[in-house]
Amino acid sequence: MPLGFSRLSSEFYCRWATKDDSGLDDDSLVFALELIRWSGYGRVLFYDREDCPEPAEWIAFCRAENKLFFMLYDGDCVPVSAVWFEKLTNTGRQAFAHFCTFRTGCYDQFVRGGRALLRFVGENTPVRQAIGVTPACFRHALKIARDLGFVKAARLEKAVWCLGKERDAILTIHNLLDLRG
Repeated sequence: MPLGFSRLSSEFYCRWATKDDSGLDDDSLVFALELIRWSGYGRVLFYDREDCPEPAEWIAFCRAENKLFFMLYDGDCVPVSAVWFEKLTNTGRQAFAHFCTFRTGCYDQFVRGGRALLRFVGENTPVRQAIGVTPACFRHALKIARDLGFVKAARLEKAVWCLGKERDAILTIHNLLDLRG
């Protein structure tokens, strides 16, 4: 994946962060952070801290080792969501998945585009299983995860520090190869 761009379908494409600017440049990454804030999801996405990261911290986060950071765009070049995989296992086959939708798209786009992006990741990276640990109180995120194909594996008691207190989380898993056409 050297260039940081791929057409997923006639309706969606993705770009990803690379070590250099051959993929998402710093301005694109900062724009993603602005969309997260503008969408009102900063406090929810960064639930384990008091505030959103500053741009320099965010850029370093997106480009960090052992992380795959993507932005999903619709066919009109409008960013629809940010998706990242982190804490890849030593084999690279399993990774924790995270996503944030933007208010620039609609639910159906999030699901169709998200499934296309997950299929791309499964076919073009070492990642074969995506793991989610989502605060149980985030029902909207759990619904999207389920519609993307994540399957509930367990309820984890007091597993996350979320919005100022310990909360239960839902452990989900997605076998990305199930999306192959």
